[in-house]
Amino acid sequence: MITQVLRMNKVEGLGKTRAYADILVNGVVIKGCRLVEGISGMFLSMPGEKNKEGKWFDICYINDDVVKGEITNKVIEAYNNPA
Repeated sequence: MITQVLRMNKVEGLGKTRAYADILVNGVVIKGCRLVEGISGMFLSMPGEKNKEGKWFDICYINDDVVKGEITNKVIEAYNNPA
């Protein structure tokens, strides 16, 4: 699997969001991912939208936990080691 971080914008402030990222996974660009500081460490949140009832849902998601872990690790690495 080929994963590349195309854009990383770090967020300064008191919220839990640490950065926004656009990533490339096997030729598919996913824009608007968020790197979030959670209770157990950082995790990658996929882009989402609100429905008519005001509830959020993911526009896209990664169904394989191994693949999701690899992508998350790549984004966290890019966050910790900016080029």
